[in-house]
Amino acid sequence: MRDPAGKSRQPISAFRGAPSLALVVLVMALTACATSGDPIDDWRSADDLKAQAAAGDAESQFRLGMRYTNGRGVFRDDATANDWFARAAEAGHADAQFMLGAAYAAGRGVEPDPGRAAAWYLKAAEGGQARAQSRLGDAYLHGHGVPRDRMWGARWTGMAAEQGHAEAQFRLAALHSRGLGVPVSWFAAAVWLRRAERAGYPEADTGLATARGKLSAADYREALARAERWTPTPGIRGHANRPTLVYVQHALNRLGFDAGFPDGILGPRTRDALARYRQAQGLAGQADLSGVVDVLRERTPGLE
Repeated sequence: MRDPAGKSRQPISAFRGAPSLALVVLVMALTACATSGDPIDDWRSADDLKAQAAAGDAESQFRLGMRYTNGRGVFRDDATANDWFARAAEAGHADAQFMLGAAYAAGRGVEPDPGRAAAWYLKAAEGGQARAQSRLGDAYLHGHGVPRDRMWGARWTGMAAEQGHAEAQFRLAALHSRGLGVPVSWFAAAVWLRRAERAGYPEADTGLATARGKLSAADYREALARAERWTPTPGIRGHANRPTLVYVQHALNRLGFDAGFPDGILGPRTRDALARYRQAQGLAGQADLSGVVDVLRERTPGLE
């Protein structure tokens, strides 16, 4: 076939289904950089990041994993992303541990494995990673990859909520409204719903309207005021915190040791209940909550 100038021209149909390799590479490169503000800089900086990651820097390994997850400066590749996340996770990088857990939970670049997902979430959660604490709480609440333990799930949810994680705040409010893993308390639900609303959680305002109908006007005003006075606790971890003490108080109450309302405050009534429980379990010499928590964990999966 010839064009009007007499030059040979390939039929259009000859290109259908057979794009050139150069065109494929160009399209992939543009796609990989679609979300980047400066694609050229992203591709150039990726080389430096690869060198730092290969040298063993955990933060660079995590950032490179995120590059492969998002296709920024590299071709998107979930399996390669997970490889870099795994290296950083083994070095103790909490965000990488979370991303690896999320990959196993969703089957992103790996076979889905709820147990391995929960294990990586646990490592990140113990390091104070709020998203991992929220996901781990949900896993215990529903028994995904771990034995179901609603009280322990509520505890991890509370850890994330105390850090300001909006979804965890909303979920904790829902647990209080139904008495799942925590005592029924529309006052506590209203407090957490207001905090979730302030954090921008989309369904919090609807839940708050429901809570308002369950409380007196004075209690509702106090719940809002308490929410306004609250400030997040970043990186919360360990046992010396309010969500863990709420867990202990609620569990002690269910086991017949009157610790008072589970408010996360170590008052005289809770101290007395702890002393009696430690005595009953042969833990009288322990001053912190760790030993009590370990013993309670054996009992709470069967409690509601």
